[in-house]
Amino acid sequence: MNKKTYYLKNNPCYKAGKNIGTQKGIIVHSTGAVNNKLSRYIQPDDGSLGDNPYDNDWNQSGVSVCVHAMIGKVSNGDVWVYEILPYTYACWGCGKGSAGSYNYSPVGHIQFEILEGESTDKDYFNTAWNTAVEYCVWLCKKFNFDQDDIVSHKEACSLGYASNHGDADSYFKIFGKTMDDFRAAVKKKLNTSTTSSTTSTTSTSTTSSVKKSSCIRFMKVNTTSKVLNCRKQAKVTSTALGQFKKGQELLFIEKHSSGWIKVKGLATNGKIITGYCSPDYLKLSSSSTKVKLVNTTRANLYCREKARVGAKSIGQFAKGSEVAALEALDTGWTKVKGLNTEGKVITGYCSSKYLK
Repeated sequence: MNKKTYYLKNNPCYKAGKNIGTQKGIIVHSTGAVNNKLSRYIQPDDGSLGDNPYDNDWNQSGVSVCVHAMIGKVSNGDVWVYEILPYTYACWGCGKGSAGSYNYSPVGHIQFEILEGESTDKDYFNTAWNTAVEYCVWLCKKFNFDQDDIVSHKEACSLGYASNHGDADSYFKIFGKTMDDFRAAVKKKLNTSTTSSTTSTTSTSTTSSVKKSSCIRFMKVNTTSKVLNCRKQAKVTSTALGQFKKGQELLFIEKHSSGWIKVKGLATNGKIITGYCSPDYLKLSSSSTKVKLVNTTRANLYCREKARVGAKSIGQFAKGSEVAALEALDTGWTKVKGLNTEGKVITGYCSSKYLK
């Protein structure tokens, strides 16, 4: 799951800052409009969203709606979750019914919108659906919910706590899905992640027992100077482990609570280092939810310039490392992108039989 926090601080709901109280569950919405670009609702452009030339985004005065998060496409076509309102804030998402409103305490719900695509765009729907499932699993773990705490706007209306809307059921129905299917998918993933958590401590150290990440990302050094310091800890006063060159691509590891980004790559001193860089000087260069593990019988896997045996090697990936699967070819090769054994981000071709 690709997720980013990007609060709409000019939205009247954010400015109201009403406390939600104890979060009681989750409401799934869908926008009802055929536009799956996050830039339609979220501005200004953060370098990933893209611009909205129509000035009809939600980050401005006069807007009477806001949810906690939105799921849709960024400018490069990847599907992301953008958290646009703190979970401690009551959102303006579902209106009210005869019994009250799931917007507010004592029955306040976390709410998010799935941006709808074309009714024929099954690929986008499946990706958005899976992302929404993963996001709900994440919320369930964070707030101690289970799948039965998830409802749609339509269901919330039936319960008397929302206005009369048909989402997200109407969007799901186009592709043969229901809210019961959605809750079942969340339940399955919750049970799977619980099992994985339980068994991971006893699993053997073979590649097949390693759980893949849900997403792999690459960051580009975006400084005005020639180099960027990489530090031991996520603060400017921490010891510098080395420096990365301007324009260099790095492997994203994780985001620190302070906002600093943990990355890995080849430093100017020739060493492969893992440390923290300021987010002000990093820009997302690419990401992929199609992650593969290098599953070789030897130490490394060759990455080649062309999709054939004997083609020039442009580097090697370590056994057990993760790569982005960009394209699977009918010839038994896969175009991949990843951090090689020399600490450089490369793009080339690997034999599919050694990718799991």
